[in-house]
Amino acid sequence: MATQQRLQWVDALRGLCVLGVVLYHVTLWDFVPAVGADGVGTDALISEVWDRGNRFLGVVRMPVLLAISGYLVSNRLLQGRRSPAPFVRGANSYYLYLVWTAVLAVFYLVMARPDLPHEFSGVSATALELVMPTTPLWFIFALAVYAVTFPFLAGIRPWIVVAGLGLASWAALIMGEQVMPLKVVSGAVFFGIGVFLAPQLTALTERTSLRRAILFGLGVMVTYGITGLSLPAPVDRLASLLVAVLAVCFAFTVIGPVVRRFRRTGVGAAWIGRRTLEVYVLHVPMVLVIHVFADQVAQGFHAVHLIVIEPLVTTAAVVAAALLLRKGASVLRLNWMFVPPIALGALVTSAHKRITASIRPASNEDPASAGTRNSV
Repeated sequence: MATQQRLQWVDALRGLCVLGVVLYHVTLWDFVPAVGADGVGTDALISEVWDRGNRFLGVVRMPVLLAISGYLVSNRLLQGRRSPAPFVRGANSYYLYLVWTAVLAVFYLVMARPDLPHEFSGVSATALELVMPTTPLWFIFALAVYAVTFPFLAGIRPWIVVAGLGLASWAALIMGEQVMPLKVVSGAVFFGIGVFLAPQLTALTERTSLRRAILFGLGVMVTYGITGLSLPAPVDRLASLLVAVLAVCFAFTVIGPVVRRFRRTGVGAAWIGRRTLEVYVLHVPMVLVIHVFADQVAQGFHAVHLIVIEPLVTTAAVVAAALLLRKGASVLRLNWMFVPPIALGALVTSAHKRITASIRPASNEDPASAGTRNSV
């Protein structure tokens, strides 16, 4: 598969994921509360349908996005801890997390509404946010954590790493499925799948198989159905984990071949996928603003009899606004909000060289034994 085609399907899959993230928050924060709160008859039915669909989206959207994110940086992270590249990427991600956490802190302060989702205020809460994310920005924080920790696992057999991450993710889900800081742990297995099983994911995409796609699709449906049963927490969380893993396999089995065969199919999604960062970070405050006026927005769609597709229209509007704001940021010389400074990468690289040099074995040691001791 040509490099350009490969990049297009990767970007298309990432674009679909970020669209799913925006749609999820639009539905969760704005549509269902506004339409379903006092809804009866048709309104109640529409709200219920969207709510049920959103529950499924909530299970699969971030695992697939994490897997594709890990897949994209697999080569860099597998260079191991002796390369500065993973640590530069981690520093860049954390820089972006700091910037947008500050933006959210100012946003919540200006809005002065404690009823907003994930609201935090005060110096202590903001300081805690720097190490324990409680907003959707946990994804950016997680990318930083994974970038600086996964290189230390580079020498271990991939399946052992993924199995260990799976157990950690399962434990995190059992401890608190809705606790935001634990999402960093529960999401690790999906990023790990992207990093350590990148060749297998590529094989799923390149070897088109209708049978495999059907099996993965049925697996997602069956395991998701199991999560709707009244089961003990460990079993229920394990089923949720399996749903997400199978959804990752299904995404790589279906999206890649479709985009490869029908190039125009994924052009729009790929275009958005290349702008994942700006859409992800900007959609949060915009959807929160809509949350404040959710009732009025719902009434407006009612007036034109389009309430059933309101989440889709609102999602499209939010994404378009995010991309426009990104262009505006360039004009206003605010690129630093989206692009880490080059000096940060140089600083991390320099520090990495000094640290690596300081822990090298002494010259009179046996090179073979030193190499063995220092291998991962």
